[in-house]
Amino acid sequence: MRSKSFSSVAAEFDDSLRSLDAIYEYYLQHQWTDGLPIIPPTEDKVAAMLDYISRDPQEEIGLMPPKYGRLTLEKIAINAVMAGCKPEYMPVVVAAVEGMLDGSFNLNAVQVTTHSSAPLIVLNGPIRHEIEINCGANCFGQGWRANATIGRAVRLIMVNVGGASPTNMGDLSTFGTPAKYTYCVGENEEENPWESLHVERGFSKDASTVTVFAAEAPHNAMCRTPSTPELLLETVVDSIVPKGSHSMIFTTETMIVISPEPAALLYNSGWTKKDIRGYLFDRARQPVGKLKRGGGWPTPQWPKWIDITDDSCLVPAAERPEDFIILVAGGPGVHCLVIPPYGMSRSVTREIKR
Repeated sequence: MRSKSFSSVAAEFDDSLRSLDAIYEYYLQHQWTDGLPIIPPTEDKVAAMLDYISRDPQEEIGLMPPKYGRLTLEKIAINAVMAGCKPEYMPVVVAAVEGMLDGSFNLNAVQVTTHSSAPLIVLNGPIRHEIEINCGANCFGQGWRANATIGRAVRLIMVNVGGASPTNMGDLSTFGTPAKYTYCVGENEEENPWESLHVERGFSKDASTVTVFAAEAPHNAMCRTPSTPELLLETVVDSIVPKGSHSMIFTTETMIVISPEPAALLYNSGWTKKDIRGYLFDRARQPVGKLKRGGGWPTPQWPKWIDITDDSCLVPAAERPEDFIILVAGGPGVHCLVIPPYGMSRSVTREIKR
């Protein structure tokens, strides 16, 4: 919200704004929504959201670019109500936004880029079940309130506090992406044969965390008959290395989401996450000569050891194997997802404090 304060709006509703249709039109007029109807942030609903975390509503979390609006817990609560969140989602939204304000996430660039990217929110730990986050079949799709509204709340905060709206030129994305409505998922830890993402990043298995990763929409990679780990992963490799991908321009993080069936194949064949990362690092490459013909040429952000005068030199999709983020999620089917990055950002994981 820009022309009026969040907290004053509900009190200003007169008799002409008592219907949900009228309130929706009012919010559209003031550019306070994503185009979808919202839940009016009445004082009692906002108070219930704030009561769940028992902190000062005026506590400042930081300044949100590109307009550098002052982000308080009250403003987070208001947008969470508008998005349709339950009060118990509030700690997740707070942790996600805190992660995005970390300098390594580079939120200003994420907000104003012409790239088609959005913050992907990944939940780990017990909170997935407590708030009923979908981690299984159709986990990136419709049908779950927690997934839908947590991701939407983060986007509304980015617009209403950060000022990244296409109508005021704060958001310069050439095409945008449906992920800008909501982009939130949980890891399927119960069917993950390896350590979960948050445990890999140093958190206790019993901790609840949120990871934010600036990314494009998912790209499906299907291998119908993956008789060997190599055959399965070659399909993934081919989806990582198109020359226009930020993976091949910035050699930064890429997320690989493996569904339970191929995860079991890899694990039962003796493959660890380290093995998978090593294979992808070695195989997901393109020669300099090919990458000179389009993509990020002439100013790609490649490792210094790449010899740009040697057309046969192979450019990796990541600067190091550890930059492949491996997640297990989804339901039945022999599918993997490649989620390309926004190359000027790094993923951040935060513990959810309740």
